[in-house]
Amino acid sequence: MGPLLAIVMIAAADHNFAFTYYNKSFAQFHQTLGRRYQTRTHTVELESDVYKIMNFYSNANLFIIAGHGEENNKIILCPSNINQDNYDYVYGERRYLDTTDYELSNYLPNGVDIFLFSCSSGASSNNLVDFIYDLNTNNRVIGSTAPFTAEGVILEWPFNVKIYSRLPSYVYLKNRYIDYETIEAFLESPLRDVTYTRQ
Repeated sequence: MGPLLAIVMIAAADHNFAFTYYNKSFAQFHQTLGRRYQTRTHTVELESDVYKIMNFYSNANLFIIAGHGEENNKIILCPSNINQDNYDYVYGERRYLDTTDYELSNYLPNGVDIFLFSCSSGASSNNLVDFIYDLNTNNRVIGSTAPFTAEGVILEWPFNVKIYSRLPSYVYLKNRYIDYETIEAFLESPLRDVTYTRQ
């Protein structure tokens, strides 16, 4: 048996550099992962990029999809303002990974761990964690029930993830800005486990 292989897919839509080495907590997560796994990292812009990568690395042990989540059960892969003004119109739903992507079932290997490093991927009754798990119940899918930051992600061995958050479940930063009073309130609130796992 060869070394364990982890594939990290990072969404191109990353307005605040949460999934880059500018974010020390995400960088530390990536480095810690590299101590136990051979890692390959790819940027994805469309749902078809996710499919191609899963198909190419069908021998992988772990897939991590890192991107900003939205409350309507999607991970934004591509920013709407990339290349041209009508990019969103041209690509539409294809620039999200969401609960309409049934074709993903054609590319999911058996017996892998899938970690959705994305806010609220397991938050509602029609969530992305359940959707991906139901496409292939031989896999384990891990996500969160609320918004979180990379600081709250704890790796455990053998591979497992615990996600802790101080952010209330209703917080979605649609305008990308928060006032200082709100930030202080978050920092003073207790940490809670927001991990959601299907296996």
